Amino acid sequence: MTVPSRHEVLARAVERGARTAARAAGRDWSRLSEEERAPHRQLARRWAEFVGLDGAIAALDEIATKAPVETEHGIEVRTVDGAHAQALAAEALARLGADDVPADGDADAG
Repeated sequence: MTVPSRHEVLARAVERGARTAARAAGRDWSRLSEEERAPHRQLARRWAEFVGLDGAIAALDEIATKAPVETEHGIEVRTVDGAHAQALAAEALARLGADDVPADGDADAG
């Protein structure tokens, strides 16, 4: 499994946000020209900046390389090494960047 970069995940999230913004404005994304899509993408990019989405993606990437471990002192969170960390990070980032179904359940992937 290839791990998408933070930039790719952010770009997917912004695109998804743009589609959601268009639907909220009563527009059919699949029927919009690139010129008509641009303001929705700009709104989504600004919203991503406002909520600190890039930083959140970085934090999730970091968290994905941690795992709870039961010790004699209780549960501790430790860094996972090697291929297992790569697999955990890939799964977390893939879920975050998934563009299978928009957040509102509309199947328009168009």
